[in-house]
Amino acid sequence: KEDFSAQEMKVYELLYQKAKTAQDIRNRLDKVVALISRDFQYLVRSCKSGELANSIWAFCALEYEPLDVFYAVQEELARRAPDNFRGFTTFDFAFIMVTFAEKQFKDEQLMLQLAEQACLGIASGELSYKKEDIIFFAKALATLQVKHVGLLNFIAREAVRYPDILVSVFWNLIMLNFIDLNFMRSLYANIEQINGLNSVDLMQIHHADLILQQEYPEEKLQLPQKITERIRGLLEQQRHEKPYTSNMHREVSALLSKMRLPHVDEYFVEGYYLDCAFPEMKVALEIDNELFHNMSNSEEQLGKDVLRDRILKNLGWHIVHVLDSAWKGSVDKQDLLKQILPGGMKLFIYRIRHLPEILHAFFSH
Repeated sequence: KEDFSAQEMKVYELLYQKAKTAQDIRNRLDKVVALISRDFQYLVRSCKSGELANSIWAFCALEYEPLDVFYAVQEELARRAPDNFRGFTTFDFAFIMVTFAEKQFKDEQLMLQLAEQACLGIASGELSYKKEDIIFFAKALATLQVKHVGLLNFIAREAVRYPDILVSVFWNLIMLNFIDLNFMRSLYANIEQINGLNSVDLMQIHHADLILQQEYPEEKLQLPQKITERIRGLLEQQRHEKPYTSNMHREVSALLSKMRLPHVDEYFVEGYYLDCAFPEMKVALEIDNELFHNMSNSEEQLGKDVLRDRILKNLGWHIVHVLDSAWKGSVDKQDLLKQILPGGMKLFIYRIRHLPEILHAFFSH
């Protein structure tokens, strides 16, 4: 309070009261949503396909944390699978799949079944589709790292008709390591004609292009100079930005310093910030909160993180992941870091710790 003027204290107290009121409302809302969730699980069998899709999307949009709704829908979809999901539209298939992806809930067998029936329906002409369905399918498969070749071929073939979704589809296909050369060549030939490319689009283009240059150099695909210059400008701008640093990151960084391991926080590499990096050795510790980097029902990485590690590995980096749960559950955090650091780093630790003895032995001889 000593740091605030009387007027500032009034504003502070007002904001505090508003925040407290908002939290009270949120707590009440959570209770209401929990009751709706309980009732929905009893009614799920009577839901039509569209009602299923809209309901789980609503729970996801409300940021309802428990997975019980998704387990109930998962069970109901498995029950309807032998009947080939009769009555489902393309939108129902796409919307359910992308909602599971938004919730980071992976059931590979179920996703493949939904993808297969969507493909069969579209191929037979029974199901029509819209541009949004293509995007939803691409995002769902890429985020959950589920590869259905038939649906991916459909996505690559039809996406070229819609210039405004090309970049997003490009990035998602690369995330799954699905290379359709006709699609890629079409994108590279027409990318300058795409209107309204923003910073997210440019970074997705850059990362997808890095994979193609690293892993498929024989295709000799090259971005137009104007796009390349815009990406360079964006990278230079991001290099000087200060990214958000979590409390856990600060804890890990402080402990590394205590262990006399000189490192660089938020080291910038091709549009990525490496949490705790040892640039000379090309080793980086990534501090991962499972909520943002892993499936909600397993420890598998999300597609965007798989792609990130792939790009960095191709650039010669060794990435070590420190999971939030492992860090919080560790009694001896220094020992945890020693265990997860690669062999070369352990030697580096030894050399740093015993540098006085090493120098003494060297000069004595």
